[in-house]
Amino acid sequence: MKNYYVMTLFPEMIINGLETSITGRAKKNGIINFEAVNIRDFTNDKHGHVDDYPYGGGAGMVMQPQPVYDCYKYIESKIGKKTRVIYLTPQGKVFNQQMAKEMAQEDNLVFLCGHYEGIDERVLEMIVTDYVSIGDYVLTGGELPSMVMIDSISRMVKGVLSNDVSAEEESFSTNLLEYPQYTRPEVFMEKKVPEVLLSGHHANIEKWRKKLSVERTVQRRPDLFLNDGKKDELIEYMLEYYEGDASRILNILKVCLLADYIAKRENIDERTRYILETAAIVRGVGSGKKLDRILLKFNFDEELISRVKLIVEGEHNQSGLDNQILFESDYLVKMQEEDMSDEEIINICSSKFKTGTGKWICEQILHT
Repeated sequence: MKNYYVMTLFPEMIINGLETSITGRAKKNGIINFEAVNIRDFTNDKHGHVDDYPYGGGAGMVMQPQPVYDCYKYIESKIGKKTRVIYLTPQGKVFNQQMAKEMAQEDNLVFLCGHYEGIDERVLEMIVTDYVSIGDYVLTGGELPSMVMIDSISRMVKGVLSNDVSAEEESFSTNLLEYPQYTRPEVFMEKKVPEVLLSGHHANIEKWRKKLSVERTVQRRPDLFLNDGKKDELIEYMLEYYEGDASRILNILKVCLLADYIAKRENIDERTRYILETAAIVRGVGSGKKLDRILLKFNFDEELISRVKLIVEGEHNQSGLDNQILFESDYLVKMQEEDMSDEEIINICSSKFKTGTGKWICEQILHT
């Protein structure tokens, strides 16, 4: 059984929130358990105070270290060992699906909910292992964030969902937003269910869903493409691929850095940047089955694979800003590696460079 312990000043808020819906059912079924422990129960103050004015002055009150520490020691004694303590704070790392999966592997998790202007730093240093935020905004306390995290983590625990497959197919599980869903009636206020979903052709349905997931992510959360971790994994793979070839490895890193810099200076949309960076990493492989195997290995979407192949296999014959930036980045590195003369640099930049950033870099090279 997975156990959650929430250190809070408002235990009824935690229990009332978690004992409903999926988490409530999972508790009844003995899959998870949660306990809200009232920090106020551990204060030594006869009036039940757990806060005081901050040293150095300032607005608001600060939670005292003693009640928090004693509350944690009570929980530790129940578990029988030290365990992971998550402090909910805007200063923490922003919570995401990968963190939910990782935390789902823990048998016990303790959540510390702050209030007022925060908690005395000394007790945080003594007991907290993780500082976590659920977003870049401020709430009145850590109770709502702790419930958000417990709900998300619990969905990753086997048996909590009636259909475990759904946990893997939902938004963010593959860094793509979920595809549109439809149910009866087939026609609602003259809007019809897409024909492909009525076809019974499972391969076509799967293809349609993947396509819509990509399109929806591009439109609504393009940042997810740049944060999915594949770029770093692909770079590491290519460095191993060219192991021992120092010039090739350094060339890849320099071209990638330049391409990313130019794309940002030119305000390129994030989807195009993602395609550009992928092409910059694999461009040395050339065309054919090797390139196909590498792109498929990292489970890129079909649209990206198609565009990257056009850029890489067509070399400099393809149109498009992604290809132009890759061309300029490649040539800027060649200027240094091949020790081109000023005359050669001027000729290439004036006749073939089109971005303002690429031309500006050429000017800096010529001024040195």
